[in-house]
Amino acid sequence: MPEPKSSEPPAWFLWFVLVCLVILVRLFVFLLMQAYAFMFLLANLNPQIRVIQDISEARRVLKLSSSKEDPQKSQFMVTRLGIDNDLTTSHFSVPTKELREQENLAKKSDEQWIVLAEAAVGYVTDTLSTLDHGEAAPLRDFVRCFVFRMTVLKMYPNSSASPTYTDLLVITGSSETKELMRKRSVLLSRLHTVFGLDLGTQTTTQPSRLRCLLATYDSMEKVVFRGFLELSFRHTGKGALKSPLRRFLQRSDKAEFEREFFAHHFSMKDIINETFRLYPPTARILRETWGGKVEVDVEYIHRDRKSWGDDALCYDPRRWHVGRANQNAFIPFDTGIDLGTTEAVMGPRMLAILIAALAQTADHFNLEGEESEDVLKNSEPLQTHRRAYLDLILRRKSRWV
Repeated sequence: MPEPKSSEPPAWFLWFVLVCLVILVRLFVFLLMQAYAFMFLLANLNPQIRVIQDISEARRVLKLSSSKEDPQKSQFMVTRLGIDNDLTTSHFSVPTKELREQENLAKKSDEQWIVLAEAAVGYVTDTLSTLDHGEAAPLRDFVRCFVFRMTVLKMYPNSSASPTYTDLLVITGSSETKELMRKRSVLLSRLHTVFGLDLGTQTTTQPSRLRCLLATYDSMEKVVFRGFLELSFRHTGKGALKSPLRRFLQRSDKAEFEREFFAHHFSMKDIINETFRLYPPTARILRETWGGKVEVDVEYIHRDRKSWGDDALCYDPRRWHVGRANQNAFIPFDTGIDLGTTEAVMGPRMLAILIAALAQTADHFNLEGEESEDVLKNSEPLQTHRRAYLDLILRRKSRWV
């Protein structure tokens, strides 16, 4: 009787299946490794930046994190001004002595502050006095030129440079235009002609001075512009501020800066603090930490109702006088680095002089333009993006002597 056939598969088939399984496992591992490598590469190309909106964590990160940007370039200089050489590096190997000399140039005595205030008032008065009844001037262009001119006077106190209004329009306008590539040579030529700086070479002081000048102007202009709009056209007590503003400009010393305006219950210092709160110079601060890049949302922290109360979105300088201001949640300059000349120039008293010089003339003008309704009737904070309010104009009510 024949033996029954075995139901077991032949040995060669088992070996074939085993080899196939090994190949499949290795292929799976290979594909998995490739996927991880792709995800790692993608993460480095598009790193996830964690946004911090808690003040306690923000202060801890700013204190412990690194602010080094080498060898990155200054984004403002490269992308907006088109200058891409030694002048655009974010940090320079400038000796401490040189940096201290620059900071000392930016510092001023009370007498020098008064001289600067006189220059600011003179610039505003002389420029706007050319407008007859019914004539108008583009507000944003005027403020840009004014801020840039005063920044030059602050950083170059001994300079004989006297840029014309056209020079200032070219320099400030070129930093905003979408046609930057076409106007780059004109911009660099004006900067060289007006300030006498050779942009093709690097010295120990010129790179930092030029970078600080342009970067400081860029930050200061948006603060001055919105502080002027808030104080002159949106604040409830704007009509009674002309006299105290004039008094401050006549004597812009520390005591006058901190003196309470009679019947207003706030000082010029309170005005600047409130402007910095709603419109911080740096809305977001980027930092490197051991866990990756983080971004401190300064604007959110400065407007958080948990820290500032139900009126956090309202512009009210009185909060600083009556103790409603949460100083711990106020970080306009708390970037964790030594800003040196930039912070020295863009100090509270400098901002106060510029805003006061503009605001004391506001009652002679009407604010017009498509976006004027947003300024005059909207109770929310002013828009902060770079292209906001470009159509606003000041139209003279009547000529003053």
